[in-house]
Amino acid sequence: MSMYRQILAVCAALASASPLAAQQAGATSLVKAPTSVAVMQTPALAPAVAPDVTRPVQGPTASSSVAGVRVHADAATPAPAVVVQSVGRNPALMIVGGTALVVGAVIGGQPGTIVMVGGGVVGLLGLWRYLQ
Repeated sequence: MSMYRQILAVCAALASASPLAAQQAGATSLVKAPTSVAVMQTPALAPAVAPDVTRPVQGPTASSSVAGVRVHADAATPAPAVVVQSVGRNPALMIVGGTALVVGAVIGGQPGTIVMVGGGVVGLLGLWRYLQ
């Protein structure tokens, strides 16, 4: 066995010893096999107590289970209008040309070269019109 493999084996043993020891410690203290069924006992039930209303409510509530944006009924301002922004014709030509260059490079060969040249022409046409 080479020195590298010995060091690797020691490191692996040390790395796995910590988690295994942690698992064994919990297993011995928490799990105890009963010797017979009669040995197991049920805990005594606590008497029912009325909740204390002076404390604030703690823990999960129905209002805290909502994820996202909440709409408040007392909001007097109307919602802003949705503004749709389009890229425009010339930037779209540049995007299509660049995409055609990538697709032509993936295709390869003579068909890919034709697609790349066409994409370059379309992209340059969009750039020229954009800069005018």
